[in-house]
Amino acid sequence: MGKVSRARIWQGIGGMNGSKNIAAHIGRFVGTFLIVSGVFQYFFGVGFGGLWLSLIGWFVIAAAQASRPKAPVTRILSPLCVGAVMRCDCDTVSDDLDLQAFAEKYLRENQNRYYLVTKIDRVTGIIATKQVENIPFVERPFKTVGQVMCTVDDLKIVASQMPVAKAFATMENAELNQLVVASNDQITGIITRDDILLDLHTHVTVQTP
Repeated sequence: MGKVSRARIWQGIGGMNGSKNIAAHIGRFVGTFLIVSGVFQYFFGVGFGGLWLSLIGWFVIAAAQASRPKAPVTRILSPLCVGAVMRCDCDTVSDDLDLQAFAEKYLRENQNRYYLVTKIDRVTGIIATKQVENIPFVERPFKTVGQVMCTVDDLKIVASQMPVAKAFATMENAELNQLVVASNDQITGIITRDDILLDLHTHVTVQTP
């Protein structure tokens, strides 16, 4: 059923992944219908024949789930280490700066999306412009950078000597967009997915199997 459905849907929408997704939805719907029908029949006179119908429905759902397309895994091949690609010139902001002042100073430029947050000249976390954009305007004067930042304890910190390929894999596995880079227990910069991908034209190769 799954292959026939995908073949017919493929002709209609012209895409393998699209056809697989739609066929998977159809399979789950049919499987659920069979399970419900089987349970109903079991309790209303058909007996174990209804359980067999439910079992068939369960197999149909399992097959539909298995047929769904899986997201391709991106691998980065690079001779560089994190220290060669990371952002070393991140601006710093004080943790007691209110979000309205932060927005007025930094959101308009919106070029440097990550900022190191300091407290008495010590880096305590990072804040992204996107975090502030999500805060309602009326709340910004009453919240500080320190209240919404990602603290050092919440961050994934890597060494500047880490290979770029491993850093990218770490981001993907942890579903992160950035890593904080440290050397000798001092935060020295940030590396993001964009930093790695922007370096494609010089040093990096992307492989998507």
